[in-house]
Amino acid sequence: MIWICIAALACIWIAVEDIHSREISIWPILLIAISGAFQGYDSWMFAFNSIFNLGLLLCILLSLKGFYWLKGEYTLMDEKLGWGDVCLLVAFALWLSPEWFLYFFIITNVIALTFTLIVKWVHEVETVPLGAYLGLVFVGLHVLNLFSLIHL
Repeated sequence: MIWICIAALACIWIAVEDIHSREISIWPILLIAISGAFQGYDSWMFAFNSIFNLGLLLCILLSLKGFYWLKGEYTLMDEKLGWGDVCLLVAFALWLSPEWFLYFFIITNVIALTFTLIVKWVHEVETVPLGAYLGLVFVGLHVLNLFSLIHL
């Protein structure tokens, strides 16, 4: 339980930091990664989940890079997607099972896209604080898990 609390506090830290400064420091990401490694999984299951999730994340990022390359836009990192967001996804890959990592990725992106479209409708924004959405959805999923509404 202590590892979930540490990760939740780090996620809130990231959300506040990303919304205010549009940058994420490495320290809360490291807290999430370390707490994910010590959360109590069986070591073989932890290794399998982590490797599978990292491979899935690599496939997603390569597909995204290919999509932008086909559109004629050759810079993905630091223009469309920040390194902090990628590092944060890597840290969350240590926490979730492959099934829930995929759900987490889809849910977060749907929420981020929805809120961005709503905010763009009200006033013009250039960037999406994806790290903030990632952190808040992660905390939300663990709150639902705490009350046994979902099973991570």
